Amino acid sequence: MPLEDLEESGFPKDGEVGHIVNHALFLYTEMLEANSPTAFFIQSLAFLEFLAFPDEYTGFEKVKKVIARYVAKKRREYDKLLDRFFELTGKKDKDSKRIIGYRTRIIHMGERIDDVVPNEQDRKQLFVELDGYVRSVIDHMVKYSEMTFDEYLLVREQLRPYEA
Repeated sequence: MPLEDLEESGFPKDGEVGHIVNHALFLYTEMLEANSPTAFFIQSLAFLEFLAFPDEYTGFEKVKKVIARYVAKKRREYDKLLDRFFELTGKKDKDSKRIIGYRTRIIHMGERIDDVVPNEQDRKQLFVELDGYVRSVIDHMVKYSEMTFDEYLLVREQLRPYEA
C-alpha cells in the first residue's frame, strides 16, 4: 500500500468520532498485517462495514451506499461504485446465475482471492482500490474527529455531491 506522511492536522482529535478513528487505525494496521491476500481482502470489506456503521452490524447493501458517498462526485460514478461493491461481495452472473461476487466465492465457496483474481497485478490494483475507499472515509472522519458520532452523521448525510 502507498504510504504518505501525516501532518499534525491528520491526527484524530479527542471527540467521539476521534475515538472511532483511533480504533479504525488499529483495524487498519491489522488489515495491513493480514497473513494472506485472502485475509487482507476479507478484512478490508469488514473494515468498510465498521467505517460505515461503527456502532452496529449492517449488511453490505447499506454499507456500500454509505462508502460510495465518500468517493463519488457524480451520480454515474456513485452508481458505478454500487455495482463494483456488488461485484466485490455477492453478485451473480445474469445469464448463467453463477456466483461471481468475490466475497461470496471466498466465504461460502471456499475459494481464495488468488482464485478469484488470478493475476497478481490485478490483485495489487484491487488492494489499492480498497485502500482508497478506506482512506477516503478515515480522512473525512479525522477532519470531524472532535464531534460526537450523532453530529458527524449529520455531516456525513450531506456527502451527496452527485445530487447537486
